[in-house]
Amino acid sequence: MSRPIMRNIVEQMNIKFDPQQVREEWEAIKHNMPRLGVMNAALPREGIDRIQYFYIENPNIEPVLQGTIFEKFLKALPAKISRATFINLIPNQCLRWHRDPDNKIHLPINDRPGSFFYDFQEQEAYPIKADGHAYRYYTSTRYHTAFNSSCFDRTHLVAAEYHCRDSEPPKVWGQEVTLRVPKTMQYPPKISCLDSIEQSFMVQWVARTMHEGWLFSGSAKDGEEEDHIYRKYNFEFIDPDKMTKSFDGHIDMLRVVLAELNIDMNLGEVHERIC
Repeated sequence: MSRPIMRNIVEQMNIKFDPQQVREEWEAIKHNMPRLGVMNAALPREGIDRIQYFYIENPNIEPVLQGTIFEKFLKALPAKISRATFINLIPNQCLRWHRDPDNKIHLPINDRPGSFFYDFQEQEAYPIKADGHAYRYYTSTRYHTAFNSSCFDRTHLVAAEYHCRDSEPPKVWGQEVTLRVPKTMQYPPKISCLDSIEQSFMVQWVARTMHEGWLFSGSAKDGEEEDHIYRKYNFEFIDPDKMTKSFDGHIDMLRVVLAELNIDMNLGEVHERIC
């Protein structure tokens, strides 16, 4: 028996729009969708590098959505959002399995028979109806993927929740975490070693830190040195004591584990920034 609502991982929200209108308005704007299948719906505030940030409040709805049902959807959400994107899976496309640092709110637009959300913990695939309802996906708690084995596109508008208690603080305290991986480390083609480290070691800590409500922003930047590739994270908090508590213990444990794999993990100096 198919189950449109997934136990423990997805819940139907009390937000509903006319599903026919949702599809019709998507047809009117879908020509803006890049070939990669991801289109911004809400961008971060002005004055920051929008590509690097995976966590910061996004109050600016894209002009192409203004006056549409998708703007109404984003404004109707009972939570602040850190970003919002349209995600389109073409026929036969599958996402890699992963775990998110934040939970998501989905508005399914097209979800034909043969497209599924897959929960690795339960080892089950579930269809989600494009019935106009919004659905909250607790994707920070489980490894999951989505795949489209239908003959049509699968399109969702996906908003990530923003949990910081104060999104306009006068000052924030930040610290950098840098992962450095030797280029000599063998890895399969098209697979990112840094992504694997992030999924195996970092995401659970980032998710817990986000949901505590003290994390103001998070960004990540990849780079290359002569003998290493690296990913540099920058985490900013609204309370310096909460930042210290978040880093103590867990990061030290990760540093020891990664050192056994010949991967360096370094913490930078604490810095302050006036907002």
